[in-house]
Amino acid sequence: MGDRTFGCGAVVFSLGLIVYTQRTGRFQTAYILTVTVIFVLFLPMMFFTSGGHRSGMPSIFLLAVLFTVLMIKGRAALFISLLEIVEYSAICIFAYYNPEYVTHYETERQILTDTIFAFACVSLVCGTVLYYHLKEYDRQRELLHEQNEKLKRYDASRSVFLTTVSHEVKNPLNAINLHARDTIELMDEDPIRRRHDKGQPAGDREDGRKNRQNTHRPQGHRRHRAGKAVAEPGSYEA
Repeated sequence: MGDRTFGCGAVVFSLGLIVYTQRTGRFQTAYILTVTVIFVLFLPMMFFTSGGHRSGMPSIFLLAVLFTVLMIKGRAALFISLLEIVEYSAICIFAYYNPEYVTHYETERQILTDTIFAFACVSLVCGTVLYYHLKEYDRQRELLHEQNEKLKRYDASRSVFLTTVSHEVKNPLNAINLHARDTIELMDEDPIRRRHDKGQPAGDREDGRKNRQNTHRPQGHRRHRAGKAVAEPGSYEA
């Protein structure tokens, strides 16, 4: 009778938590209430009314510890699961040394039936939970792999683009630089100009050098044409 009472109470409480989470969306609060009320309080009470350690309750304890680790986050999961292990072990030892507090099954057949039923239920639930968790893990890993592949392709495209742009910009600049340097060297080492300057007096060479410099000056400076000084626009000062 006590076993059925605790079982019905656990079912009603679980249904209430389901309604609560659907209306509020506070799943973590519902998980904490489940662990505290059902795993820590109801299951130890059911242990003493369901045959004690000579029943399927140890398998139910295993299921409770597993779900505690899955539902609670962070270090609280480790702390609560260790607390449950200590509690379940303590009540098993207490029931062994104090059998008068335990409602045992009358026959070995009842003990075997309860043990097999609890083992089958726990195995089915654990297998289902692990299956869906591993399936979700594989799905997340595939998504992560796809994202990594996309990032690799984007990085490769960026590298090709930067390399192409650098090549296309660098080659014309190098050509312009080389052409400018060669032009300067040719102007400084022109043999005709050197022979022409060498055959002139020092004063004429100096005048020729100044004339060549004047040809490269911007507007606003004076330059000589046919022996006459011609003023460029903007050369007069007020």
